Amino acid sequence: VEISGNNLVDKLSKNFTSMINIDKSYEVNNIDPLTFLNFRRLDIVIKYLYIRSIELAVDSEYYNRLYLAHIKAFNNYVEADDSGKVGPDKFIESFKALYSKLKKEGFSDQFPIPLSRDGIPLDGAHRIACSMVLKNMVPSVILDADTPCFDYDFFKSRGLKNTYLDAVALEYAYLKPETRMVVIWPTAEGQQDKLEHILKKYGDIVYFKEVYL
Repeated sequence: VEISGNNLVDKLSKNFTSMINIDKSYEVNNIDPLTFLNFRRLDIVIKYLYIRSIELAVDSEYYNRLYLAHIKAFNNYVEADDSGKVGPDKFIESFKALYSKLKKEGFSDQFPIPLSRDGIPLDGAHRIACSMVLKNMVPSVILDADTPCFDYDFFKSRGLKNTYLDAVALEYAYLKPETRMVVIWPTAEGQQDKLEHILKKYGDIVYFKEVYL
């Protein structure tokens, strides 16, 4: 489906207005939400874990803490998009309401997910997580924008606990079976840069952890 840039402006957050060429036509495609799962957007896994716990009606206190911890790391509970989401309770309330709406009505193609040039989500991670649980296709549109990077380094640098990052890495591997674990023995100590260079020739590093036995 094609949409004019002028119409697209009304369908995306004002944060993306400057990225849209109103004289250009944009293609909106429906995509499997798992396609968006990428080491640059590990937050999607966290949102998925939380909303899945709601869907399964399991004791979600752990996932509640994980979800709020990553939101605090992101923006300290303040969403800068005029949505009015300020404070932990507002984020929880808004996420649950979004999930209920998508479960009842499906994902509207009137509000596509904006993607970077590399196909990485710029916004809409909550909607993507809900769609992963509901197994809905996700409408998306590529903009002329740089790729964001909310990887394990980002969250680790902002104080997200290692135990939470462990849980995210494990779930990522469940969701993407092609994920592999590389075990590096102590003989490689001191050669981290060389090691990362070799690994990145063949894939992406989703998570790194040192384990002492």
